[in-house]
Amino acid sequence: MGHRCGLRVYVSIALGAKVGRFFALDFVALCTWLFVIVFPIAYSRTKKKNPNGHIKHLFYKLGFRTYPYYPDPFIKEFIN
Repeated sequence: MGHRCGLRVYVSIALGAKVGRFFALDFVALCTWLFVIVFPIAYSRTKKKNPNGHIKHLFYKLGFRTYPYYPDPFIKEFIN
């Protein structure tokens, strides 16, 4: 009877791994479809609503982009 108990544990672990793998792959697929569908829609709507250069300046304010002769976006006071 001891070998059956071990078999149950193995089956439950294997089943849990399959279920976990399924949900992980499902999550990746969901994120991929969101990136493929939601990102272009949000980008186009933002680009239509705001003036030229808005997204570039947004990336500058977030710290992902730099402009020549501009201070860092996190500096609040400037010395002349």
